[in-house]
Amino acid sequence: MLRALTAVGLVGVGLGLSVPAQAAKIVFFGQGSVDASQGALVRNAAASIGSPFRFTFAFDTAALNFLEGDDQDAFYELPVTDFSATIGDYAFTLSEAPGFEPLLAFSRGFTFFGQPFSEPVLVTTFNFASARSTGSSIETPFATGVGAFGALAINAFFRAENGQSGLGLDELKDPRNADQLSFSYATLDPKTRQRGTIVGAYSGSYSTSAVPEPATWAMMLLGLGMVGGAVRYRRRTTTTTYA
Repeated sequence: MLRALTAVGLVGVGLGLSVPAQAAKIVFFGQGSVDASQGALVRNAAASIGSPFRFTFAFDTAALNFLEGDDQDAFYELPVTDFSATIGDYAFTLSEAPGFEPLLAFSRGFTFFGQPFSEPVLVTTFNFASARSTGSSIETPFATGVGAFGALAINAFFRAENGQSGLGLDELKDPRNADQLSFSYATLDPKTRQRGTIVGAYSGSYSTSAVPEPATWAMMLLGLGMVGGAVRYRRRTTTTTYA
């Protein structure tokens, strides 16, 4: 299961479940390149070292569904639209299987950032599962058997000044302010149980637009109705007469 698979490696998180003051549509996009590959699986030419990595997707913060959380992690179901992700010549296609829905995770942890001492960080991870392969050589960046699926994790690491960052949706920070941006793609051959992983760095950003609340929509519709009524009234009462 993607939820179990992506929870591995997420580092330590106090739970502050809050929702943004106003729902917003976020379009997240970025690009980078493959830095290294690991594991026993043979990597094919579709995603060699140095291959470009590009992605974009959109989601509405009001549509995120909180799944579970504790003092370590918080997980949200992430309905996405306009999804696209490529690694070299490999096009990542989202799985439609139940239990493999996109997932957003917040986590607290520590990292060195190249320093001799560790610092508290907040980790934001977007997790995606690919459709199962049918055996085509370009369906995954690795040579795998039929039925293999891939897991794509897009990470952002932020320094946490006091180590007590909340784990609610208000912690969706602009990735341009992150101290480290990384991605990983992993797949597991269902027959041999051998794994292959690709890792790299990216630069990313997102744009936001406010999503009107239901009451706002009602006011807008009422306002449009009043404007329409005024136009019809003016058409009825404005006549032309001739002497």
